Amino acid sequence: LGSLETLADFGLRHDSSAIAGRVIELSDRLCEMLETAGYPTVPDRSSELIKSGIVAFDVPGSVPAELKQGLHAEKVIVSARGGHLRAAVHGFNDESDLESLIATITRLTAK
Repeated sequence: LGSLETLADFGLRHDSSAIAGRVIELSDRLCEMLETAGYPTVPDRSSELIKSGIVAFDVPGSVPAELKQGLHAEKVIVSARGGHLRAAVHGFNDESDLESLIATITRLTAK
């Protein structure tokens, strides 16, 4: 959210900046992919007012801090805050990064 606020300070919004627009596009896509995989996002991001490059989500049956450690070992960087995992999408990411996140979570949590 901070990065989008900084852009706004310079008169750029996600609908007027290619970089900010790309970040929102990717974070929206990540939300769709997480929900499809059974990893709910927190909070519900369906509102246009809740747009950010930060995506918080849950992986049912996992402990966020432990899963974060496993993801880091696989070179997939997330944070664990407030009882949720958080991914930060940036303009240099692409859909393969999102797919890697989902695939790695799924592999690490397979029972």
